[in-house]
Amino acid sequence: MTSKLVGVAVSVLVALTGCAAETQHTNTLPTQAMASATTTGSAIAQATSNEAPIATTTVAAAPDLSTLPTPPWAAPPMSANEAPRQILSAWENADNRASCAPLATRTLGRATGARARTSELSGGWLVEFDRPGLPGIDRQGRECDTCGRSVFGIAGTAMAPDTLDPESDSLAPTYNDGSHAEVEVTDADGESVASVTFTVNGQGCVYEVWSLLGPDHLAELVSGLRFVEQPAVRGGALAAR
Repeated sequence: MTSKLVGVAVSVLVALTGCAAETQHTNTLPTQAMASATTTGSAIAQATSNEAPIATTTVAAAPDLSTLPTPPWAAPPMSANEAPRQILSAWENADNRASCAPLATRTLGRATGARARTSELSGGWLVEFDRPGLPGIDRQGRECDTCGRSVFGIAGTAMAPDTLDPESDSLAPTYNDGSHAEVEVTDADGESVASVTFTVNGQGCVYEVWSLLGPDHLAELVSGLRFVEQPAVRGGALAAR
């Protein structure tokens, strides 16, 4: 798998955890795209016979974070014993471990029972999940109906958040902590593939989660995302902080 983990065609900016008034109910993907920004002060002075038109600068209003949903990772973190050991193993060996905290999901949905597997991702960490009987990608990189290999995955990439939109000083927030998310969905051979690329406030990397089971399953995975308590290495052994 490359850093762009799933081949997708349609990009939609969405909030993944429902409306702000119902932040505890995070099992569905809202269909509304986020508004980019409200513009104010847009006007052009009327020209006179001796003067050229004068354009005033359009100023984007700062978004009201209080109206946005709370991110799922604001909930208490998972202990090192609760998370799949492969998550911490991949993170421990990643070049970006100091700036890209490990995340895991509590909710597997249709992929309940899937087994985690570490994979290589240059500069970052990547864990894929296998569940025989579900769609997947075989070892040769071909789609399969029931092999279940890589049915979903979680990654902390080597990308920096500012690389998502180099022309902007800041990304439009999706959550009330200022984090940003972009969801991509495509339909292929009757199957819906979905992925989310997102930043997490306070982290210096771009995360990705994908599902070969479609956007509804992706929403379940995202709703369960939590930080994992980070171990410390002492004398070659892992010790909880």
